[in-house]
Amino acid sequence: DIPIGMCGALGIVSILYLLCAATLTLMLPYTLISTEAAFSQAFIDVGMKWASYVVAVGAIMGIITSTMVGTLAVSRAICALGREYFIPPMFAWVSRRSQVPLLTTAVVGMVTATIALFTSFDDLLNLVSVCTLFTFWMIANGILFRHYYAPGINKPWFAIFVLTYITGTSLGLAVYYQLKPEGWIGLAIPGALWFV
Repeated sequence: DIPIGMCGALGIVSILYLLCAATLTLMLPYTLISTEAAFSQAFIDVGMKWASYVVAVGAIMGIITSTMVGTLAVSRAICALGREYFIPPMFAWVSRRSQVPLLTTAVVGMVTATIALFTSFDDLLNLVSVCTLFTFWMIANGILFRHYYAPGINKPWFAIFVLTYITGTSLGLAVYYQLKPEGWIGLAIPGALWFV
């Protein structure tokens, strides 16, 4: 049932997305569509300013909802990773009373709040998908950790070293590329070391 539900939900969302895109391009030529707030500005341009407020409220609710769902998804993913010993098992602790992974939810909430505290609102809007990215990062790291570490057989230090190296070089390469996009040759050296 889960694959059918996922495919059905993706199909419905894709159809709605295409209908929204068609509606937008029928309202205005695509060269006049705003890149900042496409629907709100389109309604203003065609003389329906009241509808732009409805769209703006819907966009704000969508951002809040996706952020909340992302936070809950990350905490559940971290809990599952802890249960499988991909990360320390303390993250798998679930409250008996509420049946919620309280530790992971609190950690993810505090990290998210800290990021929101020190980040401008415009940058936060661009970081809405960071929870999904963090989830994929955690799962990839967890798979590597589990590959190199077997509880009771060997020590986790080599796995921690490998993950630290890969994460550190990834961050370093990303910063290097953003500062010097023409210097792509420098990306090949640390990247090649990943396979050593």
